[in-house]
Amino acid sequence: KKSGLAVAMIEIIAKIETHTSGQVDSIEGKNSIVSIRCDNAKENLVSSLLDQYESSGISLETTVPHTPHQDGVVERIGGMIWQGGAAFRYGGNLPYEYWLLCCEAYTYVRNRLPNTNDNVVTPYELFNDVRVEFRELADRFRVVGCLCFVVTPHLSVGKPRKSYRAMFVGYL
Repeated sequence: KKSGLAVAMIEIIAKIETHTSGQVDSIEGKNSIVSIRCDNAKENLVSSLLDQYESSGISLETTVPHTPHQDGVVERIGGMIWQGGAAFRYGGNLPYEYWLLCCEAYTYVRNRLPNTNDNVVTPYELFNDVRVEFRELADRFRVVGCLCFVVTPHLSVGKPRKSYRAMFVGYL
């Protein structure tokens, strides 16, 4: 929901700062995040969020209303995630209620595949500073909407059901 943006952004900023501390040289003692660009939507200009930006030394750049081309790469990536999620949902023959899970699954897959011109590292590897073999990544991929089996722990005294059939809707 749009009302939860402030809390989500504060969590994301903290996560990025934690992941990049020591990896990115700070500028004049500031955090590694220098500025954030967004449109003039009300949910982006909440006072708690603006206070967080100010206390963290982050400048907020807002774009002119009704000019999505100023948002550039972010708008294109958002559109790609939306279309990729729709393709996953359609390919898995899933109802509309699963669109968010399909978008999350698409993002998971996209971040684990090389998507730059050099095709050397993935966004996941860059962000987490790890190297993962492509074969290991490819073996983990599954088709959204396919049959999967969920293993249940042995907790009951009687004859336990060891697994049950389910539909794969995304990654953890």
